[in-house]
Amino acid sequence: LEHDFFTLLEYDRRVGKFASQPITLRWEDATGCHRYTPDVAARYTEAAVLADAALRTTLFEVKPREVLKRDWKEFKPKFRAAIAWTRERDFRFRIVTERQIRTPYLDNVRFLMMFRGKRMTSDSESIEEIKRRIRETLYGFKRSTPRDLLNAITQVERLQAEHLPWIWFLLNCNLIGCDLGKPLVMASDIWSLETPDTLGRRA
Repeated sequence: LEHDFFTLLEYDRRVGKFASQPITLRWEDATGCHRYTPDVAARYTEAAVLADAALRTTLFEVKPREVLKRDWKEFKPKFRAAIAWTRERDFRFRIVTERQIRTPYLDNVRFLMMFRGKRMTSDSESIEEIKRRIRETLYGFKRSTPRDLLNAITQVERLQAEHLPWIWFLLNCNLIGCDLGKPLVMASDIWSLETPDTLGRRA
C-alpha cells in the first residue's frame, strides 16, 4: 500500500520531495515515554503552494482500514501527537488508506508513467512533428477522445499506433487534459490545455 502511495506522490507534479519514515516524534505523558514514526512526508513545490495556499508539508500515515480499525487504541495517541506536532509547525497530518490510494486514478498513473521518458521513437517521421500534429489537431477540436483524435490525424493504423503513445506523453506534460479519476480508455474525454502562446513551444 505504501509503495502504491509513493507512485501517486511521484506522479504528482505539485510534490517537490517525499521521503519514507522521515522523522520520529517523542513525547511523555502519565503512562511514560512514547515514540511514533509517520510513514511518509511530502513537501510541495513553491509554485504549487503559490497556486494553492492550502498546501502544506504533510506527514502521512499509510495503513489499510482493517489495520486501523483493529489497532485504533494503539494508534490514537500517536496520531494525536502527530497532529499537535504538525500544527505547531504549520504542517499537516493525514491518514490515508486503500480507499484513497487504490482507485482508478492509481491505475491511470501506473499506465501513464510508462510514457514519461524519452525512449519512445518513431520509424516514419520526427517525434516533434508527431507531437505538433497531435497538439494542433486537438487544439482545433478543443475536446475529443483518443480514438477520434487519431482518426482525425490519419486513417492508417500503423501511423495511429505511432501517434498514440505521444497522446499519453502530452497528457503527462499537462498539455492535454483528462479526468484521471475515471478509467482511461480510447473513448475517454480529452481536451486541449494549450493557448496560442504554448502551441509554438516544444513539449
